[in-house]
Amino acid sequence: MKRFAALLLAACLLIAMFPAAHAAQQEPEARIQTAQLLDAVHENYEVPEVGEDLNWVVPMFDMYGMTVVQGEEMVLSCMVDDGSRYTVNAGFMVFKGTLEELTDDSQPVAFNYGPTENSNEYVEKFYWDTTGMDCGDYTAIFYLTPDDDEGRVLYASACDVYISDREIPLEHLQLCVLELGQPTEAVRVKAGEHQHMSVVAMRYPYHTTDRRQVVMSGYDGEFSYGRANFPFAESINAPSEPGEYRIKGWVYGENFKAEHATEMKVIVEEDVGQFPVITALDGGVMCFGQEKRFRIDMPAGTDLYDAVIQVTVDGLVEVTRVEENVLYLKGIRVDSNYQELCVALGERFVTRSFESKNHSDYSQYVTEPTCTEPGVRSHSCSDCGLVWYEDVEPLGHRIKNGAEIVVIEAPKATKNGISGGECERCGELAAFETGCIFYDTQPDWFYSDALDYCYEAGIINGLDEHTFGPTATLNRAQLVTMLYRHAGSPTVEGENTFADVPAESFYTDAVIWASENGIVNGYEDGSFRPADAITREQIVTMLHRYVVSLGMDNGERNDLAAFEDLDMLHGYAREPMEWAVANGVINGLSETTLGPQQSANRAQTVTILYRIITGILAG
Repeated sequence: MKRFAALLLAACLLIAMFPAAHAAQQEPEARIQTAQLLDAVHENYEVPEVGEDLNWVVPMFDMYGMTVVQGEEMVLSCMVDDGSRYTVNAGFMVFKGTLEELTDDSQPVAFNYGPTENSNEYVEKFYWDTTGMDCGDYTAIFYLTPDDDEGRVLYASACDVYISDREIPLEHLQLCVLELGQPTEAVRVKAGEHQHMSVVAMRYPYHTTDRRQVVMSGYDGEFSYGRANFPFAESINAPSEPGEYRIKGWVYGENFKAEHATEMKVIVEEDVGQFPVITALDGGVMCFGQEKRFRIDMPAGTDLYDAVIQVTVDGLVEVTRVEENVLYLKGIRVDSNYQELCVALGERFVTRSFESKNHSDYSQYVTEPTCTEPGVRSHSCSDCGLVWYEDVEPLGHRIKNGAEIVVIEAPKATKNGISGGECERCGELAAFETGCIFYDTQPDWFYSDALDYCYEAGIINGLDEHTFGPTATLNRAQLVTMLYRHAGSPTVEGENTFADVPAESFYTDAVIWASENGIVNGYEDGSFRPADAITREQIVTMLHRYVVSLGMDNGERNDLAAFEDLDMLHGYAREPMEWAVANGVINGLSETTLGPQQSANRAQTVTILYRIITGILAG
């Protein structure tokens, strides 16, 4: 019953939530590994208790066993709590196969990631285009990471979804009354009285391998008799006339296609036996942490231990003790100012609502925090005497106005630097990060070390002061300039023989130098074509000629027999490509394709040049 009540509470919360806009598609963070997600899923498999100090994410109740037709868009919805001490990012990854089949080496087939809406509880929707995906089982893993920490998963949970080659309707629905503990076909109520009947719809998906196969689905229904309709609710007024009635229900939602509704029989009688009576012995409202007494008078022949006691808003109030027929309740968390006590005896229900309030709060420091050490603050309630303690985060250094700023570690192209200044609180040198030079890079991307090295050595510059343009296509003039700068930018004495190379361009001397040293020859029409996107075969040709000009060719070659697109490789580039593949300077696009005519971007090229400088040219 407690699990069912938690599900009902979640349903009520979810119905009231507004859908959040899905996060923008982007590359998943490389530091989040499949192994981390699987560990977090198995550690946090059950829905957590909702608390002010937790972050969590769980699939929406309509996600388990969701089926979509191949090629259609699947809406992946999750419930997110991000209202604790962390500001979080939410994401999902979809893997082929069931959860039990996934390993640490499994790779996602789809992903999405972005900042949350900074709300205590809300619905996040992601969209997955299944075009090109095989039919069968998939596992969707939703996860949260803090934005102030790299590589840590706060919480993760998973559900099984399915891609089908045809549209599959929902198999069937079943209605149940939660307070009875088990699904039932009929419930007896007393005519004309206010009854507590918490009704939910349970759905049985067509296909799921998830262990939670029976889950609560969205419910929208009415209690009908004669011409009158009562909206679905936890508490309803039963009809005044005895007879049989129906509670009708159906599933709603864009991804469900139920072919028929289902219903539960309600038998209304003149008298279904005596009900328990609840009397509040303590007036006023309940202070969280303070006990309240309720006397429960049971029908003749029964006692309190025959009844099922439940606080409807589960988890906010607990039963601390029972003495004879007096029930003691205590508030344990501040989430709501309205509580409802339910006493169930068989099919007979009685409820009693009562108000609750926050503690009065007098606080003072037990230990005051410093710039670097945490403190402790005590809180006490003058109404109930409860005392609790709060850990206070360190204050952190604060740079004094006008303080001299010193550079401790200079920023690099892709990595932040460190500077420092006097702290106005403690007087110590307070360090802080300064941003990297190029804002469109990350310190852990594949070309990070290569770009840092080449930028510091003056081999490559950005597109402007703070933009590197890693995905921008590299042109012929830029590569020649990079090689010229690595060579020390020597003085050139020859003439510019290319009509399309202007006299005052940043690459003019570089092209003249490269031509003099046999690194470039230009085209048959006498042009150099500096702005043309450079191809993979042109890159390895220029690099090989540069290495030869320095007398550093090690003679290693690969026969390239495994590659099927050699007919795309020009004759002048054959030996340079054999050298490049043999020395790991460049790899094939696959085991059988070289892609000699494909272009390369700036990040790829600076990485190739870095391998040569630190490998072949380093001896």
